[in-house]
Amino acid sequence: MSSAGATGLVTMAVVAAACGSADGDAQPPPPPSGASRAPTPPAVDLRPFAGRHRVLIVFVPGEGDALRAHRRLWADAGPGTEERDLVRLEVVGAEVRREGKTLGAAGALRSRFAPEAPGTVVLVGKDGGEKLRGTGLTPAEVFAAIDVMPMRRQEMKRRHSRGSAPG
Repeated sequence: MSSAGATGLVTMAVVAAACGSADGDAQPPPPPSGASRAPTPPAVDLRPFAGRHRVLIVFVPGEGDALRAHRRLWADAGPGTEERDLVRLEVVGAEVRREGKTLGAAGALRSRFAPEAPGTVVLVGKDGGEKLRGTGLTPAEVFAAIDVMPMRRQEMKRRHSRGSAPG
């Protein structure tokens, strides 16, 4: 066999090995380096909420029963959440959502709070610390936990004194 023929056989063997066997198991070649891939969304950071909002986070694996149950529990809680400066985030699989809009990736929140079960709910205070954790927490339970916090008591006193002051 000539050297050109041997080179052709070697080239065919390398191509066949890279693409898989001839019986349909061929795998597409990897994308060339530098090829564009879907951008990874940034991790959601709670620091922008610090000092201004309490954050209630529900952790669920996906669009399922746990998420629907949480949404049903909180459907009519609007005035109480606003009064307590409470923001609700849903960690659904790998994304973090607020009011149906994706904010970013959930990895950092999942690592920080390590939810034990689908439907785990974590309340984070204005100071950034974890204040309450459970599954299926109702608005009444969360509001009661917030209302005994020293910062919340100060807020209620300030609002009360502004509301009762003349003129």
